[in-house]
Amino acid sequence: MLRLHQADAYPGQPSDRRGKRRANPRRTPGCAVSYQSVQTANGFHVEGTDVASGRIDWSDGSYAIIGSTDHFALNTTAGTTVSKEAHVDFGDNYSADGVFLGHITFHAVSHLTVTNGVITRVSFEFNHLHLFGSDCSP
Repeated sequence: MLRLHQADAYPGQPSDRRGKRRANPRRTPGCAVSYQSVQTANGFHVEGTDVASGRIDWSDGSYAIIGSTDHFALNTTAGTTVSKEAHVDFGDNYSADGVFLGHITFHAVSHLTVTNGVITRVSFEFNHLHLFGSDCSP
């Protein structure tokens, strides 16, 4: 499990609880967004998917393959906009020699309604966290 210790890690960089793993700023990002916009009788409907991936290399040689997927929809009419998003983050952690160490998945759903410039409804469902790994020993 990664925890942030300001005294042990570079500012804003994660480290393990002993402060021994330090993130290498080299990352291999990738991102793709696809969407469709349709004019309706009352406004616009937009929906799409945003997919991102990357890799974090740690100073001890271990690494994490990370990614996220967002599915979004937006309806806008005169004076009202309704936005919904379903989000998933994942991370697969490996030792320096490529042995799988663990997987984490985080799920979140959001809904936002704005009417005449005023937020009239907000809801969030998050903290759906799933963890599994090959070794749970400290």
